[in-house]
Amino acid sequence: MKIILYGQTACEWWLRAKSNPFATPLQHIPSLANCSPTAASMEYLEREFPFLPKPYHVLVFSHDDLRTLAHTKTHISNNRSHKKLIRAISHGIYVVSPELSLLQAACNTNPHELIMYAYAFCGTYAISTQVDTSPINRDPLTNLRQLKKFAQSHSPHQGSRLLTKTLPLVLENAASPQEALLAMKLTLPYRLGGFNLKQPQLNYRILLSKYAEKFADRLLYIADECWPREKLIVEYDSNRFHLSPEQKRHDEIRRCALERSGYKVIVVTQQQASNPAELRKVADQIASHLKMRIRPQSQRFHENQQLLFSRELPY
Repeated sequence: MKIILYGQTACEWWLRAKSNPFATPLQHIPSLANCSPTAASMEYLEREFPFLPKPYHVLVFSHDDLRTLAHTKTHISNNRSHKKLIRAISHGIYVVSPELSLLQAACNTNPHELIMYAYAFCGTYAISTQVDTSPINRDPLTNLRQLKKFAQSHSPHQGSRLLTKTLPLVLENAASPQEALLAMKLTLPYRLGGFNLKQPQLNYRILLSKYAEKFADRLLYIADECWPREKLIVEYDSNRFHLSPEQKRHDEIRRCALERSGYKVIVVTQQQASNPAELRKVADQIASHLKMRIRPQSQRFHENQQLLFSRELPY
């Protein structure tokens, strides 16, 4: 029995992968004959990875392995090089590379979903499989340059154009799903429900001025979102109303140190980030500092903004 996770199912597995099996060089190409999905193999997959949503997307390399099963979509690849882009993740279960996962997912996921996957793959977090727990730190699975190169090298694939078109909307180095979703809300174009702001750099290292360095007793801070040229920082604070006095003091020192280093700091709370009207007020502040104006002209702005704000984080 062999199951090869593909497309959206592979993306969902990668969201929760604590490490990257592709970081280890491939010793030999596994035998991938007889990969046809069966009811028994899909039940096994559900037991091994109960967090994977249905329908399952699986890959085969032979027309003889194509099957029609409930809650399962089978895809076939005639590209022999794809066999090198597969790694074992459990007994009898394999996954395709993050790049190939996104390429195929581009064909059958909505733009918001695809962008969220790309943020996660280029970010420094994985989603915990435990309920109500924080994300797990991990190294990025890939980066925008590798994704663009991969998409261009697979130009005949239907997902190549869609993925290439999506990549400029993605920012690298997000440290959590909340950061990624906030960045999407602020920077996506109007047609996708975002406020179309200039893209910041995520988790940007800021060296403090000598004066601020003495005040804060440290050399640098990491800003959630930063526009270095405009000296603007946006910080996401999901726990602002539940901080201890010591945590509040630390945040105040941090904000003062950044301001004394010449930066304007805007704090976004969880309540603001989840409310379109409240986040619009914050976006207007950011736009004013960036010398921009928010003027949604797309007829689908409000519809897609509702979809964007209704997204549930995957934990």
